[in-house]
Amino acid sequence: MALVLQPIPFPEAAVAPLELLEGRYEALEAIARGSYGQVRRMRDVVTGAVVAVKSSVQFEEEGLSPFSLREMSIQTACQHPNVVKILDFIALPDSVHLVMELMDCNLHEYMTKTLGGAFSEDLKPAFREIVSGVAYCHRLGYIHRDLKPQNILVKHGHYKVTDFGLARKLKGHHMGCGPFTPLVVTLWYRAPELMLFDRESCKYGQGIDIWSLGCILAEMCTGRVLFPGDSEIGTLFKIFQLKGTPRPASWPGVERMGHYLSSFPSWEDTDFAPVLARSRCGHKGLQQILRDMMQYEPRNRCTANALESHVFFT
Repeated sequence: MALVLQPIPFPEAAVAPLELLEGRYEALEAIARGSYGQVRRMRDVVTGAVVAVKSSVQFEEEGLSPFSLREMSIQTACQHPNVVKILDFIALPDSVHLVMELMDCNLHEYMTKTLGGAFSEDLKPAFREIVSGVAYCHRLGYIHRDLKPQNILVKHGHYKVTDFGLARKLKGHHMGCGPFTPLVVTLWYRAPELMLFDRESCKYGQGIDIWSLGCILAEMCTGRVLFPGDSEIGTLFKIFQLKGTPRPASWPGVERMGHYLSSFPSWEDTDFAPVLARSRCGHKGLQQILRDMMQYEPRNRCTANALESHVFFT
């Protein structure tokens, strides 16, 4: 589910009974609940299909909230086999409802409950499907801005990207637009530039999604979150401990970022050795694809298009 900065109340009345959902969607049971609202399994009484319905409170007095409109429009535009399909959209005075294809579980649940923590086989085709979904969105000019295992859904061995509540369309060059808010992407999957820029000068592009994909791949291999910090500085230090502390020589311009300190502790680059040691999937190509996705300099990160044909998948 999308990162929500401030929890909001979600009154039960906003969960719209059957007659408020165009007399079409019959509630079965809740799948997930959070500060955004909840996702429920419902039956389409017209077609008989079982679908997922994401319901959110609508507070805007002058129409749809920007977040609801953005999520609906972007996810609808991204018609791809590896993006969860939007089937219907219902706007009520106090709530909005996204009707989507129903999947079995998210990637985190799949790894935890089905795989015993991590992939030992079929990693490459699984990750390639995730990359393909992201690459398609990038080709249309979007950034997802909240890629994480909970926002990758799984069904019958196929993987689809979902939850575009924080996504946005880029204007101009994809590597450094803005300024945008840095308060995007769940902390453990957040690219370092998002934590080093101050709010007034935060410019970024699709490279933040590529960093998140690197974090997801490492987690798929090892069953462990790559950078499980409990704060931004804690997460940054975990990144530095794995990749080495960035300096101007290795990341030109880093010294001008508002939250960068020359007094940061000094760590050496491990070249992903801890990830390789814990991987249950073998090492072939893994180190190189992680290097290519997780460069400090965003412009040096592999694009999603290039990732689709990366040697890792051969």
